[in-house]
Order: sequence, then C-alpha cells, then structure tokens
Amino acid sequence: MNDRFAGWLLASFFAVSAPAMADNAAMTTGTAIQALLSKHDQALVKQDLAGVLDTFMVDAILLGTGPGEQWRGTEAIKDAYQHFFADYDAGSLNIDCTWHSAGTNDSLTWLTAMCWFTDYLKNEKREFAVNISAVAEKQGGEWRFRTFHFSNVTAPEQPEQAAP
Repeated sequence: MNDRFAGWLLASFFAVSAPAMADNAAMTTGTAIQALLSKHDQALVKQDLAGVLDTFMVDAILLGTGPGEQWRGTEAIKDAYQHFFADYDAGSLNIDCTWHSAGTNDSLTWLTAMCWFTDYLKNEKREFAVNISAVAEKQGGEWRFRTFHFSNVTAPEQPEQAAP
C-alpha cells in the first residue's frame, strides 16, 4: 500500500464515524469519542503531527494493508504519519463513507467503515476505496486509539515499457 492512501483513509473514517458513535453510545461516551475523532481528523487535515499523536495511546498499533505495514508505539506512528503527510495536499481530503458501524462499552469503543477517498497532490486528483477499523480505549478518564487498521486494494506497480 502506498503511503498516500493511508492519509486518505484515516481522514475519511473519522469524518463519518463520529455521528454514528453519538447514536450508539451513552451520551458522555459518544461525546467523548466524537471529540477524539474530530481531534484526529482536524489534525490530519492540517498535517498537525502532535495533534494526531495525542489521539493514540503510547503503545498503540497502527496497521496497514501489506507486509511490514505495522507501526507500534509513538515513535513508529510518528514516522508513519510524517510519510502520510507528504502524500497529499493539506486540506484536500474528501471522504464518502458508504457504510459504517460502531459500538461501545464502559472502556472500549470499536469502529468500522468502508469509504471512498478523493484528494489532491500537486493538482493531481486521486480516488480510492479504503476499509477501516479501530479500537479506542479509555484510561485515566481519556479516550485514545489502542489499534487502528486501514486497508485498500491497490494494483501492483507495472514496469514502464520501453518505447519501440
């Protein structure tokens, strides 16, 4: 999976899941998760690394689609997001999630979504579909992401053919 896809999928998930959480959870939990999702989404769009990292637990796991796309802990997740930010123009994300589901209990919330992403990089429009799942955990009165997984199908890179 290309890094540019990760930024799209993350933003789309957060944009549509927050309203569902308010409907499916107790009001205080729904409000808190909505705030967590909003904080992550706003930081992602602005490419605010500190803001994004503040939404994850210190030992959180970020998981992508392909082999080796696993980042554990603050430093690894920080490195992943620095690469994601390089792959899209800030403020250009547009997300259309066609399906989502969420649930919660006293200390855990789980979220899933299927979304279409559109963004731009140097005036080049890109579109793709992403599946997302995440678990947020409440510790010490604060909600943070424990795990976050994104996946999208990408065609294998085709070698350039030499001119005849």
